Amino acid sequence: MLKRASTALALLVLLTMFRAADSSEQSRVLIKSNKISVSITQEDIDLELQTLNQVQRTRTLASASAITNLINELYRRRVLADLAKHENLDQTDTVRLKLQRANDSVLSDAAIDFHRRGLIASMPDFNKQAREHYQADPERFLKPASVQVRHILFESKTPETVEAALNKAAKLQEELEAGHGFADAAKEHSDDPVSAREGGLLDPFSIGQMVPAFEQTAFALETPGEISEPVVTQYGVHLIQLVKKIPAHQKSFDEVKPGLISSLQQEWLKQSMQRWLDEVSGPDSATVDIEALESTLQQLTGENASPAQH
Repeated sequence: MLKRASTALALLVLLTMFRAADSSEQSRVLIKSNKISVSITQEDIDLELQTLNQVQRTRTLASASAITNLINELYRRRVLADLAKHENLDQTDTVRLKLQRANDSVLSDAAIDFHRRGLIASMPDFNKQAREHYQADPERFLKPASVQVRHILFESKTPETVEAALNKAAKLQEELEAGHGFADAAKEHSDDPVSAREGGLLDPFSIGQMVPAFEQTAFALETPGEISEPVVTQYGVHLIQLVKKIPAHQKSFDEVKPGLISSLQQEWLKQSMQRWLDEVSGPDSATVDIEALESTLQQLTGENASPAQH
């Protein structure tokens, strides 16, 4: 196998994988078995990488050990396949059926992918239809009123610690009212580490997105800079400062256009693929020997088949 030399080989593969390579480089033997007629070429590795999805391929190419594992697995698979052929295992009924099924599956996927790519290449322009959808259902694109606030959390996970948290909040509230900056206080005192780094600032939220007590208090604040009384939630005790109120408003067509077009494209592609599949492999594409089908199903299950079941 590859042993320690495999890391160096994997790094060589990584450096040369996507260079412009002539046919001799692609067919160059990188690994050759000393016992049987099995070898691995640059082209074999390129093809193996093509079987991975984009995320898997990116992760593999980012790691020498991952490439090493891929090459080892490819080599091992080739060796075992050769051994199976040497023992004529590929001639047994079970293996022949599995090979036929694997072959059918690969070709079936290839046909689907080929037709899908053709559809994508000929996909119509949905800009007009997207605008029609936008104009036909304006309420769908209404963005509800929201608020943006800063908060300081004094964590209290048990009833016994709530009183201590309330006392801390009350003391800090006095300092804030005396002019101490809320953002600086959040960075120094808040037990919410994520928002504390931003001076307690939270993303804007609308009704239904926060726990009720926190949400009700935030929406009750009227003036930017206004600070609430201490608020108790299941997370602890909060002080909340209003940053801004954002009125409900209609999203512009430009805001929703990418999502609308994407949705229309996906639905068109799904329906187009289904029409094609029905055309090439649906009930109307075949002649069914009902008598033979019923006989087969009765032998297998003891039940009769009807034409509609095909």
